[in-house]
Amino acid sequence: MFTKEQIDELRLNPYTYNVSNTTIKFTEEFKDAFWRLYLQDMPLRDIVRTLGYDYDVLGEKRVGGFIYNLRKNRLTPEQRVASSSPQRITRPPANTDYTHMYASEAIKNMSAELTYLRQEVEFLKKLSQLEIKKDSED
Repeated sequence: MFTKEQIDELRLNPYTYNVSNTTIKFTEEFKDAFWRLYLQDMPLRDIVRTLGYDYDVLGEKRVGGFIYNLRKNRLTPEQRVASSSPQRITRPPANTDYTHMYASEAIKNMSAELTYLRQEVEFLKKLSQLEIKKDSED
């Protein structure tokens, strides 16, 4: 919930269409500007800050819900399917320090690393089984 002071501050932003103690509605201009920056791969926190809002006041859940709905409304069904398709998994960089990333970016990178490492473990298991089988045949 927004405090009275936060509501007053949010109302000052020209991109705010309406705000109550539980919700905020944005203007079409905000949605267009947000979408343009989002398509440029700018982090959500930076987009929100660039457009004059405090990310921590809006909150991660509210921003996440906003971008979910924006993507749903701006992407065609084919684009939504394509963007949710599994991507080729590449080797994650070694010794990645996740403490200096935004939480959403760190989670995404950790998830990719976990998937990669699981695949690597499965590969090593199969390789080990092949070596055991070869040794027993000799």
